[in-house]
Amino acid sequence: MPVAYVGVADIQDGVPTPVSSLVDLSRCTTLRTLSLSVPTYRDASIITRWLVALLLQVASPFLEEIRFAVHPILRGDAPEAYAMLAAFDWELVTSVLLGYTSTSHSSSHSSSLINGRREITHPPSTMRHMRRFTSLKKVTFCAGRAADYAQMPSAFVSLAPHLRKLASTFFGPLEKRGVQVRFKG
Repeated sequence: MPVAYVGVADIQDGVPTPVSSLVDLSRCTTLRTLSLSVPTYRDASIITRWLVALLLQVASPFLEEIRFAVHPILRGDAPEAYAMLAAFDWELVTSVLLGYTSTSHSSSHSSSLINGRREITHPPSTMRHMRRFTSLKKVTFCAGRAADYAQMPSAFVSLAPHLRKLASTFFGPLEKRGVQVRFKG
C-alpha cells in the first residue's frame, strides 16, 4: 500500500473510540505517503492523541511523506484561527516524527524557544528513541475537506499564514534533519 488516507472516527457521547480498534497501520510495510485528517472543530487533545497513536503504528521503512490535511476554519472564527491550530500538541507530534516513542500518555517536554522556534532540548523521560521515520523527506500541510473550500472559499480563513507560523515554531528540529515542511492549498 503506497498511500493511506486516514480520517477521524466520530466521538460517541464524548468518548473517543480507541484508534487501535479502528485502524492498524502496522502491516502497511510499503507505505510511502500517509495523509492524516486534522479536524479543527474537535477537541485538540483528543485529535493529538489520535495522530500520535497512528504515527506510532507506522511500520514502513519507506515512508517519505506525511500530510496533515487540516480542516477549514470559518471566517467568523478568524481571530481564534491561530489559537485553534496551536491547541494541537505539535511538539509531541514532532517528537514522534523525530523517532521518540511515548511510553505513557504524558506529553510534558523540555524545550525552549530559540529565535522564535521551539527546539526540543530534552524529550520527556516517558519517551524512548526508536529508529522510525528514517526515510521521511516531507511533512506537508494541506487543505482538508477541499470540496468545502471549493464551494465557498470566501467562507473560510486562509490557513497558510497560521500553518507557516506553527511550522516555524514546532517543526524546526525536523527541518534540521533535512525534512522539508511544505504547504499546499
